Amino acid sequence: MVRTIGFLFLFAVGGAQAQQLHKCVDARGHTSYQSDPCDAGQREIWVRDATPEPPPTYEQQRAAQIRQRRQEAESADLRRMAGTNWASVRSGSGVGVSLPAYSGKNPDACQAAKHQREATLKAAGMNRNFSLLRKLDDMVWKACN
Repeated sequence: MVRTIGFLFLFAVGGAQAQQLHKCVDARGHTSYQSDPCDAGQREIWVRDATPEPPPTYEQQRAAQIRQRRQEAESADLRRMAGTNWASVRSGSGVGVSLPAYSGKNPDACQAAKHQREATLKAAGMNRNFSLLRKLDDMVWKACN
């Protein structure tokens, strides 16, 4: 029983030691990266500390969450003050799309402009060009914003 406890203690202490990474090159120029020191006949290029960082504590995780929430709130306040408050919406494809927040214009005029754009694009078919698309988008933008 005492031997088992002693063995477990040595095993636990052994796991807490610093870990190292060795870069070794043999006589033929082959490079190897290993946790053990280089063998005889190999040249050691460098040794790096490879001890993993401990995971963050609950307090550290909580502090990071609070920082992130404060930054998001500050960002939202700055956007609101600058007049660039964007509402995040999802399109039918599930991809996030940003649209400006509703500005108080007539929603019927906005819908009418969108329908007119769709009808024009349907009539044009594949004979679309940048100029046409720009004019239609500008028309919708003016009606909706």
